[in-house]
Amino acid sequence: MSTDFDRLDTAVQAIERRGPETLAVAVHGPGERGYGHHEHTELPLASAGKLALLAELGRTIEQGERAETTPVPIEPEDHCGGTGLLQHLAADTYSLGDLALFTAAVSDNIATNALLRVLGIEAVNRTADRLGLTATRLLDRIRDVRGPGTAPTFALGTAADLALLAARVAENGFPGAARLLRWMRTNTDHDLVPALLPHDPYQERPFPGIIWIANKTGTDDGVRADVGVMHSANRIAYAVLAVGEPGTEPGLVAAARQTGLAIARHAAGWVG
Repeated sequence: MSTDFDRLDTAVQAIERRGPETLAVAVHGPGERGYGHHEHTELPLASAGKLALLAELGRTIEQGERAETTPVPIEPEDHCGGTGLLQHLAADTYSLGDLALFTAAVSDNIATNALLRVLGIEAVNRTADRLGLTATRLLDRIRDVRGPGTAPTFALGTAADLALLAARVAENGFPGAARLLRWMRTNTDHDLVPALLPHDPYQERPFPGIIWIANKTGTDDGVRADVGVMHSANRIAYAVLAVGEPGTEPGLVAAARQTGLAIARHAAGWVG
């Protein structure tokens, strides 16, 4: 089936009318074809912004600036609640590669903060700029509480930027991209875009009737985000950002799931 972005646009606009205050969608399809809806609107990214951090880490490892096995002690300033496993584990030192996997697989906030401390937010944002993510940036580490004197959120960006990053990952388009794709493939959160799709998290490669997905999600009050690579009849890169008032999260989840279904049908070439 050829890509049909007109039908995708009809579906996305219908989903937005039923649900979130803002539904931003960007898709990079086969060749030069692409689709966007509010794709340049700057929005909070929640943990989807951690992809920029992982891109910088992958680059430094690939270019020999850092070793994946380098030990990193967890410092008191790294500690944070929310998602992750490190807050429940006894060890106090992990390798850079371990921290990357914790960040990618379970969106671990302590691992994220430790990586940010090692790499530096400025370096992450410079790499984002080099990759063409001109409107996306990290603002701060992950915090349990935000108030006066702290950034209002962890990361801001656009669906266009994040879909571009996913497309460059899919094409192995920068140093460390293949490593980042492997990390994204470990993600355990398939509750948003993939939720309604016939996919197998353990499938190593695309298979007839099964959609292959590698992704990174983000959740915060009033934010549900999902960025990744989807492969069925066509391989596409996507970003879906559903944003509304705190308390509207069930509707945001539903919108992200329905958008995932529309992308799979009209862009990835799966009909169901």
